[in-house]
Amino acid sequence: MVKIFKFKKIITILLSVIFLLPILSLIFRTDIESWSQALNMRKLYESVGVTLYVLFLSIIFNILIGTPVAYTLSRVKSKIGKILELLVLLPVIFPATVSVLGIQYRFIQFGLIETVLGVAIVHTVMTLPYYIMSMKSGYTTINENYFELGKVMGATKRQIFFKMTLPMLKNSFIVGISMIIMVSLAQYLTTFIIGGSEVMTLPIMLMPYMVDGGSRLGAVYSIIYILCTFILIAIIKEIINLLWRDKR
Repeated sequence: MVKIFKFKKIITILLSVIFLLPILSLIFRTDIESWSQALNMRKLYESVGVTLYVLFLSIIFNILIGTPVAYTLSRVKSKIGKILELLVLLPVIFPATVSVLGIQYRFIQFGLIETVLGVAIVHTVMTLPYYIMSMKSGYTTINENYFELGKVMGATKRQIFFKMTLPMLKNSFIVGISMIIMVSLAQYLTTFIIGGSEVMTLPIMLMPYMVDGGSRLGAVYSIIYILCTFILIAIIKEIINLLWRDKR
């Protein structure tokens, strides 16, 4: 038992070092001057604002589209369900470039090129598989009798979802939203193809400073990028936990 505990401790330390080393490397490459320069640049705050706006739209689209799809996939056990699940996973299976280039042609026709809405839709396409599969795993743990019981007691569909289903899906919902945040914030190529130079998100602003691999300003932006990811996930988790407590 002691040996297993020591082994787990060693693995934990090694994993911590592996994850912390890149961050520490970035921190050591910065200085007060680079931080001052970065924090005084207006485009940094503009890019953060655009990033949050795109992310907010992506989360809304994922919830509206992905939640009913996840429920359907969790209840359909036939071959049709397997086909639907494969279709959902196509954006992950196919290279992002292939998917986005196909979307780009239609977006030009619809006037969505170089717009925040267009970028948000593409981010939704890229993040939907992660949200749907996370929510599907949550729905599979819920017995269908719970929904029937709610109907018998006179609850509306809205009440059943918010007061019965959502609390039971809390963990899956948190994971799904966290995946949306991480995948959406990591979208550089898709954002560049659809948004061009008009939609300046954090990854788009960061990339030019990372070309030579030695920019102190790039290191600062990278740290801000990492902090934004962790802070957003923490905030979303707290909001969902707060709402869940209220519903109880």
